[in-house]
Formats: sequence, structure tokens, C-alpha cells
Amino acid sequence: ELRSPPEPEPRPDTIIDGLAVPPDMRVPQATAYVMNQVPGKLKMKDLKKAIDAQKAKVAAQEAEVARLAASQGPGDAAADAIPQDEAQLDLALSREARQLKHMVFRRELARIEAREKSKETKQFICLGERLTSEARAQATLQARE
Repeated sequence: ELRSPPEPEPRPDTIIDGLAVPPDMRVPQATAYVMNQVPGKLKMKDLKKAIDAQKAKVAAQEAEVARLAASQGPGDAAADAIPQDEAQLDLALSREARQLKHMVFRRELARIEAREKSKETKQFICLGERLTSEARAQATLQARE
């Protein structure tokens, strides 16, 4: 009885200077994969996972803030510790969180632009060019012969 050898377990990419390097660099696709990366940027599947994790984290933080606000009165020190300014919130976010925020913003912007473009296309009136007169069409045909 002939059996094929068991497939080896896939080895994870190695991170070197912010770039994911595949374990086997002998193929051109692996080289292209490394060359096309931007240091610090997440892969699309990792970005989607990070977005979901960020949404869960934000929901948990909002629930915690709501719980604190309900349990403590106005002017409490714990409520004052929550950053109220947008600039303070941006500074508090890590680089990965800023990338996620940017991705969500660009997705929303693309959705709005697509909606505006579809509205524009639906209401666009095109008259086209004027028809050629019969005399000019005949003259063109005679000139061609």
C-alpha cells in the first residue's frame, strides 16, 4: 500500500523590521509578497480581525463609561478622567488603532461617494449630438465615391 507523506504543518511568517517574511523564499511569489509590503500596515484579513476586536473593545469601553456615569454623580473625578476632546482621544489611540480608524473613515467616505455618484448618474440628462442633415449626408457620400 502506497501512502503519500503527511503534509508538514504550515510555518508562520517571521516578522523582520515590520515586514512579514514567508518561511520559504525560493519562489518569486514570496519575494513579491515581501517587496509589496509596507512596514506597519496590516494584511487585509488581519485588519478585518483587528476592526472586529476594536469594535468589541469600543463597545466595552462605552458600556464601562455608561456604568461609571450612572453610578457616580456629576463632577466626579472618575468622570473627569475620561478624555472629552477629540485630540486627546486621538493621542490616546495606538498606531494600530489609528490605522483602524482611518480604514473605517475611508470605507464610510467611499460609501458616501458611491451613493452621490449613483444619484448623479441617475439624474444625468444626455442630449447627444445633433443629427446630420440629409443634404450634408448626401454630400459626404458623394465626396467618398
